[in-house]
Amino acid sequence: MITTLDLTIVCGYLVAVFVIAAFFSIGQGVEGFLVNKRATKLLLLVISIVSTNVGAGFFLSVSAEAYATGISFGVTMIMVSTATALTFAAVCGRVKRLADAGSVHTIPELLTQRYQSPLVGLVAAVITIIGYLFVTALQFVGIGAVGSVISGSDFSAILLVSGIVTVVYTAIGGIRSDIFADAVSFVILVAALAIVVPVIAISDRVDFSALPSSHLDLFAFAGVPFFVLSILLAAVSSFMFMELWQRVFAAESAETARRAFLISAVVQPLLIGVGIFLGLTASLLYKDTDKSVAIFKVMVDFLPPGLLGLGLVAVLAILMTTVNSLVVVGGSTLFTDIIKPRLGNASERSQLLWVRLLTVAFGFCALGMAFLLPDFVRLLLMGAFVMMPMCPAIIWSLFARKPRSGAVLTSMIAGVAVTFVLLPRMPNTAFGPGFLVSLLVLVISHYLQKLHASRK
Repeated sequence: MITTLDLTIVCGYLVAVFVIAAFFSIGQGVEGFLVNKRATKLLLLVISIVSTNVGAGFFLSVSAEAYATGISFGVTMIMVSTATALTFAAVCGRVKRLADAGSVHTIPELLTQRYQSPLVGLVAAVITIIGYLFVTALQFVGIGAVGSVISGSDFSAILLVSGIVTVVYTAIGGIRSDIFADAVSFVILVAALAIVVPVIAISDRVDFSALPSSHLDLFAFAGVPFFVLSILLAAVSSFMFMELWQRVFAAESAETARRAFLISAVVQPLLIGVGIFLGLTASLLYKDTDKSVAIFKVMVDFLPPGLLGLGLVAVLAILMTTVNSLVVVGGSTLFTDIIKPRLGNASERSQLLWVRLLTVAFGFCALGMAFLLPDFVRLLLMGAFVMMPMCPAIIWSLFARKPRSGAVLTSMIAGVAVTFVLLPRMPNTAFGPGFLVSLLVLVISHYLQKLHASRK
């Protein structure tokens, strides 16, 4: 039962995040809004990476699927998140040096510079915006679910109100306030989980030996193809996480970024494991319930007044800071790669206004997507599927001696097209063929162009 004390704790947190956003918006400028003036220290960077990479939408997706199908999806995500962190640790130094040298704020902007083609950056920006509409919508659905549990009100009404609040908060503070809010939310989340997990573990209400064998099947979520493809492509897919590239750009140095990702590779699996644990707990206690809210029923049943408010704030806090990061990705991509080249010599104040307005616009579009498709896992997969065909272009830009714009344009467009064509028939694995097509087209086109150039 949610009490007045729990609601007071939640309201207090919402007030606090607006205070944080307002405080860090003072004198921040465009550079502060987008990359925290490239001055983020190690501890804040580690917490921000973990909070962003294992956001509540991700955490809730793992819990929801643990409730519905068991450990399969969660174990896959542990492997994927670890590979992501290690991949970033390996390549972030080169990206950081390129970004600092070229004053880069987004990956599409980096591609524009590396391929010396504004059209490459524009196509990459469009793909990023579409993909991140799905991923951001996922976080909004999570906020709506938390708010619905907290208030007992209609999901749609809570989604609308909480979405508007989050978008406005994001537009005020940008990534600078997000990084500091990440620290607050991470501490709250760890405190809440440190309480609820032992309480469940010693409870006589939960008997994990009663789990059906299907819940321990590694391939239960979407079969062997999804499991194998996810693991094989984990390192490559790392390059599509734009919110993590933002953290690289915001780090004070390349070494700071590298160390932060190595530390996060150890911390992230622990949090995902807790998500699996809570989902399995819900599957034993609640039959025929909505998988998206099962984890919240666990909190309501196992946490006393006051601590329940802390638990709900923990999930809400991670959701809001993750939405903050994703909306900033959308807003900064719209501004840096589409609008800014057309502004000419606009003043700093004018540019900051533009980036804030575009951040609001992107946030509201993602909110609309959340109403159209309020499914945690489907939104997560759709976002990943759209972004995957861009990964070869990013990797090629970092390691090819003379990257060719024509090859990469053909690659990105072909990969996305194949993904969408196959999506109705392969809803869980269309990313595999889409990625392979984008990779093959890139390699073949590059060497054909090279051969043609050598014959001239």
